[in-house]
Amino acid sequence: MDWGRHSTDDLEQRLLDNRAERSRSHAVDMGILEELDRRQVATGDGCRSLSEWVAARFDLGLDTARMMVATMRRTVERPQLREALADGVSFDRIEALSRISEDVGLAEHLDVAGVRREAARRVRITAEDEHRSAEDRFLVLQP
Repeated sequence: MDWGRHSTDDLEQRLLDNRAERSRSHAVDMGILEELDRRQVATGDGCRSLSEWVAARFDLGLDTARMMVATMRRTVERPQLREALADGVSFDRIEALSRISEDVGLAEHLDVAGVRREAARRVRITAEDEHRSAEDRFLVLQP
């Protein structure tokens, strides 16, 4: 397609429309993945996890598949995030917001990097995680 004939505003709007359409597709994917997780299709196909199944089945990197599955599971109990995704809010913003346990809205005053920083600030470290970190700080070699 000859993009040179279009105005800059038209091209920007086209990109925004495409991005919103991808977000709506992600919202549908989240619902489908939730149902497939409930049906345990991954174990039925011999995979160790749903992330592994998604990566293999849809030709995705394992990190991308893990992010999709984790976001799906974190948004099961937060329908407002799924609705925002269906309304065209970017998947990256929803993924970052899903990491924050309390409701902070869509954090529209922050960019996605800011939402990720806010999520990182609010991470809760369990006593078990803290103990494991302390135990793993030394290297032990045995002859």
